Amino acid sequence: ALTGVNFAVLLMWNEENTDEEWMMENFTTDLTNFKDGRTYTLASASISHQSLGHFGGNMFAMWLFGFNTYRVIGTAAFYCLYGIGGVVCSATHLVSNIVTGRTQPPLSKDE
Repeated sequence: ALTGVNFAVLLMWNEENTDEEWMMENFTTDLTNFKDGRTYTLASASISHQSLGHFGGNMFAMWLFGFNTYRVIGTAAFYCLYGIGGVVCSATHLVSNIVTGRTQPPLSKDE
């Protein structure tokens, strides 16, 4: 299910008629999104992959490290771990950007 959701968002990013601004506002973590109240992007960014290489690398890592974890802790706990991990990583990204002065939103998905 997680792979399918991640793949669906990848397809959304790469659809010819995609509204890139809407995708940037709803599937990326940046200070503007956070300040504008789109705090859910802390979670939605964890299922957002803009290129096939990015998607493939992340799904390989999830398979490599997640498969045994999933077998040990079960479905519900694994989904919680994935979600919490995504939010923590996104929040860390925001803090890192603030500390280093990178507070402007990205210009495009290709930046």
